Amino acid sequence: MVSSLSKRIKIAESCGVYFYLLDSFEYISLFNSPYYAHNHGVAADIYLGSGKFGAEAPCPSPGMVTCIKKVRAPIRKNFDAEETDYLIILKSEENPKYLIKILHINPKVKVGENLDIGDCMGTLIRSGFFNFWTDPHIHIEIRNPADAIRAKGAYPIRLLSLEKRGYSESGNSFKCKVIDVRTDYTMVEPSKRVIIKMGRFCGFAIKINNELGLLDCGLPHYGFGGVLLEKNDFDLGQKVFIGDLNIGDIVEKQQNLVAIKLKPLSVNCDGIDLRGLSLYINLKKPLIKLISKKREKLNLNEGEEILITINSKKEE
Repeated sequence: MVSSLSKRIKIAESCGVYFYLLDSFEYISLFNSPYYAHNHGVAADIYLGSGKFGAEAPCPSPGMVTCIKKVRAPIRKNFDAEETDYLIILKSEENPKYLIKILHINPKVKVGENLDIGDCMGTLIRSGFFNFWTDPHIHIEIRNPADAIRAKGAYPIRLLSLEKRGYSESGNSFKCKVIDVRTDYTMVEPSKRVIIKMGRFCGFAIKINNELGLLDCGLPHYGFGGVLLEKNDFDLGQKVFIGDLNIGDIVEKQQNLVAIKLKPLSVNCDGIDLRGLSLYINLKKPLIKLISKKREKLNLNEGEEILITINSKKEE
């Protein structure tokens, strides 16, 4: 077992199968991806930090390897990416009636091998399924053994211990400090006033009927997103707000999440029009990615303070 395992802290669950916290995990996303399972919050991407392609991928849930399968990934022209990805299927130790489907790892394990929490599964790859701003991560789903591989058919995921520990105000214009400027994206630390803490998680605050939640979203470039809630007692069709700006409506409910369809929005950073913001469910420091229109460095400097504004396109 790798030394990064600190305690057996459960952070998420599906069908009696738990995902555990490891020191190397930086943030999680259920909705910040263009693929089907992330439209519905039935897959989790567990991120291990900026640029750590080739690093070891620790196992987030115990089980036995039952299948390893190569899959062809899309060809990317504007950045180097692997055209081969891998499916690793585990039979869950905690609930053997279900399988754990894992993607984006070059496997160093074999069929029949038993993995404990934190054991190395292989190395993280930069897959052709990624966009240029996508950091290395472990994609994980819980599946029925009769339907292990399809894009559809995964079970809903529930994040654990979501009591609000810090309260913020939602706002569509907010200050940030530039942390890291690179070709693929710029990372910024937002003002604390737009950050909400929920149990072990923290992230960008939104409002539904004046109740605060945590936004997990590629805004607006993926066209949809999700909101993590302490109590999920909202109705389909209810409006979601950043400050006084209606950014979308609830279209689906599951566990302690709602899926939202975004309205046409624009994002501006000190006069620079962006493709959008990548907002995550953070396990450590609450950070936001600025995604440029093209794969190029933004004209920003580390340490400077900037203003980000989100607007409705109809108001421009």
